[in-house]
Amino acid sequence: MGVVRDVLFHDSKLEIKLTPTYSGCPAMDMIHQLVEEKLHSKGYNSVYVTLVYKPVWTTDWMSDETKEKLRRYGIAPPIGKVTSKKLF
Repeated sequence: MGVVRDVLFHDSKLEIKLTPTYSGCPAMDMIHQLVEEKLHSKGYNSVYVTLVYKPVWTTDWMSDETKEKLRRYGIAPPIGKVTSKKLF
């Protein structure tokens, strides 16, 4: 879905920055938990998952593979770019 914004490794600590698809996204708690569990299972002991709200998430961040998966599940994925530097 394009929610991973950054992955940082410093002082033996792994930080994953996620941007929710919208500010009240109910899936973020589960995603947060799954990311931590997966990385712990791979041997990373110090894992920190943080939420980043700016810039706001956009469907432009979705990969073509993700859009195809949505299409296969019967969800109409966005077509083209939705962001623009022009206001009007």
